[in-house]
Amino acid sequence: VGTNYQISSAQFEHFLRSVDLTDEVGLDFACKAFQLMDLDGSGDVDCDEFFAFVQISKQMPKIQKSILKFFDFVDTNNNGSMTVSEFDSARSYLGLPPLP
Repeated sequence: VGTNYQISSAQFEHFLRSVDLTDEVGLDFACKAFQLMDLDGSGDVDCDEFFAFVQISKQMPKIQKSILKFFDFVDTNNNGSMTVSEFDSARSYLGLPPLP
């Protein structure tokens, strides 16, 4: 981590390997998490991005519950997937126009 409080994806992966995280599945998951934290797509995660990610992570159970509730609302035939038609129907029910 430099004095500008940023870490690059290469530095992040190097750190993970240095603490003996060498399992490819675990490394892949960690690298995907890094990409999620890199909110501006710069290839680096700065303190603001990291703090934002931590705050979002703290709210994940509540967010996940809301997402599942929304998904159940849209998936009217309960087959476990949303179609554009179901999504447009939900938008119509809410008084919103269909997707273009």
